[in-house]
Amino acid sequence: TLVKLWVPNTVKSIETWAFAECSNLEEVVCEDRGGGPGLSLGLMAFAACPMLKRAVLPTRLCAVGNGAFRDDPSLTDFVVPSDHYPLLERTYHVFDKCPMAEAKLAMLWHPPT
Repeated sequence: TLVKLWVPNTVKSIETWAFAECSNLEEVVCEDRGGGPGLSLGLMAFAACPMLKRAVLPTRLCAVGNGAFRDDPSLTDFVVPSDHYPLLERTYHVFDKCPMAEAKLAMLWHPPT
């Protein structure tokens, strides 16, 4: 049973539906040291993971597939480099059905004035 996923710096892509519907997955951490190839997340790569609470995305992130974290209702803690917010904002339904993640991103993109 996969509970924590460590993605090393050498991984270039996480394919479409690669970890979707992993019912026990709680944490995804992408290594972010010393450069490495760009990382792309496929469509629905981590979708429908009901226990996923934390995702740490690297500065080498270059593409995010539609719905990459869709329907992950427990996702409340994620780390994304601030210059990657536009990439996530352009991605269709990246955090759809993740109420806490959507609210947090909305605050980051459009802070109250």
